[in-house]
Amino acid sequence: MKYKIVEKTIKKYIEINQPFTCESDILDIIGICVSNDINLIVHREEVFNNI
Repeated sequence: MKYKIVEKTIKKYIEINQPFTCESDILDIIGICVSNDINLIVHREEVFNNI
């Protein structure tokens, strides 16, 4: 899973650079959020096209 953590002023979020291919990709993102104290997920519609 290609992603990067972006920090802007007081917000921190994950930018995902490839489409999700299965449900476990979503669980991986949730785990990354929890382990990095990220409370915001921003996604584009195209990351869900393959599910």
